[in-house]
Amino acid sequence: MNDLALGHGYDGARQVVGRLSPRTNRWLTAVLGDDTLTRSLNLTNRSGAEITRGAQAGLRKAGFALYREARRNSGRFASTKAALAGTAKVTGFLRAGNILLSAGQTVYGLNNLRLQGNPVDAFHRKGA
Repeated sequence: MNDLALGHGYDGARQVVGRLSPRTNRWLTAVLGDDTLTRSLNLTNRSGAEITRGAQAGLRKAGFALYREARRNSGRFASTKAALAGTAKVTGFLRAGNILLSAGQTVYGLNNLRLQGNPVDAFHRKGA
């Protein structure tokens, strides 16, 4: 399945489900990311095109935009908290879960390497 077909399917599902039930649309927004918040940030990609979907938004750009917006009215800690919360809304549960699982797998792999010690010694102990 190519990216264009996947994008059209995503757009169609969001439009149909949004008309059926507000509760279902809120659930999809939490799982896939908040497109309305993404559009309000006026983010652009590297080629200068406007980003309209939460799935397309770069998390660093979204976080910095939300931090700058919150910093106008509050301190650093409150602004950081607001930026993290807003970035989580833009991200959606699936993308955030994927990021957290990837980080966990990296830590697990690094710990496994640390426990094995020197690769040459591990090869001599266990063989090929």
